[in-house]
Amino acid sequence: MNTGRFFRLTKKAIAFVLAAGLVAGCNEKTTGVEPVKFVDMEKLLVDSGLAEQEAAHLRLVNERLQQGAELAGKQYSTMDEEKVNLARQADGQILQFQWQAEQQNARKAVLAAVTEAAMSWQDEHGAVAILPRQAALTVAKDADITDEILVKLKNHNVKFNSLPEVAIKSEEQNTPVTSH
Repeated sequence: MNTGRFFRLTKKAIAFVLAAGLVAGCNEKTTGVEPVKFVDMEKLLVDSGLAEQEAAHLRLVNERLQQGAELAGKQYSTMDEEKVNLARQADGQILQFQWQAEQQNARKAVLAAVTEAAMSWQDEHGAVAILPRQAALTVAKDADITDEILVKLKNHNVKFNSLPEVAIKSEEQNTPVTSH
């Protein structure tokens, strides 16, 4: 027998055995393992109101950061042109970094609420895992628990971090001026 042909046949046989094992292992009824469930994250965030809560919090954060930018702008009138340009760039970067951090923190707070609800459902009903529906190509109707998680999130108020405090040091006083 040709060695190359032998290796090709061996590879095909191994692939067949692995595929058969995977298919046989996927039958949850014979393994006794609870199934994987899925949640449509987009629908969940919108229908639960969590997306709107996040957006409302971020509007308040943006207002606070805009107040900080205005406060910083008042300081520019006492600076020479070169310092004004440097100060604007530095202030813009700081405010942009703060905005990005606030967006991330708000999303983490929303996802923590979803995770808490999903873990509660998992404790009550059992499942190996609960995954975003967007991670699957297809999902059986009985594997989608979005509506059940929505019930758990009804009237849930997300606890966001407090609004940021923006402090500007004046050159003359070297003391911070704060926006609230």
